[in-house]
Amino acid sequence: MEKMKQDLLKSHSTNSSVMKEIKNLYHIHKNKYQRKIILSFIGNMNEEIIENILTDIENLSIDKNALKKIFYISVEVLQNIYHHNNHQNKIFYYFLIETSNSYKIIAANPVDIYTKNKIETHLNNLNSMEYPQIINLYQDILKNAKHSQKGTVGLGFISIKRKIKDKLNFIFKKIDFSNFIFIFELSINKSKK
Repeated sequence: MEKMKQDLLKSHSTNSSVMKEIKNLYHIHKNKYQRKIILSFIGNMNEEIIENILTDIENLSIDKNALKKIFYISVEVLQNIYHHNNHQNKIFYYFLIETSNSYKIIAANPVDIYTKNKIETHLNNLNSMEYPQIINLYQDILKNAKHSQKGTVGLGFISIKRKIKDKLNFIFKKIDFSNFIFIFELSINKSKK
């Protein structure tokens, strides 16, 4: 019984640390980009929140080509957070920011060490590939589709990389020995079609 109490207290302490760190990071990004933020959200992830964010994106008055990319990439980012966040705390944040030559999507959510290692390996691998390799990998996965309850395994990040044709920027901020905040930042160049 005592062990159960200790585990419960540890879990509560970790949740509290994760919540605090997500909120701190959200405010750092908000202050950094305050005049350039088009859309932002912080809260717990669920299907209704995804729908609301995507509806807000659809209603933006920006270039149609950029809007299509932003929408497509946002769907992938939000679905990755929703389906692959096996962390007990479902809090996340999302920003859409406009700069002079690009749109930025910044998203963050908690992950455990196993998920961190898996994502880090996958993204580093994708970042080391040339664009034709990304296309081939994307087509191979579709052709040999391994589906899970969460969708086609590994396709989300590959789809994003295929769309932006640029480096996938990410960092992991350590909370404790087994919990991290995954921060994913993407740029969509305004001039690219």
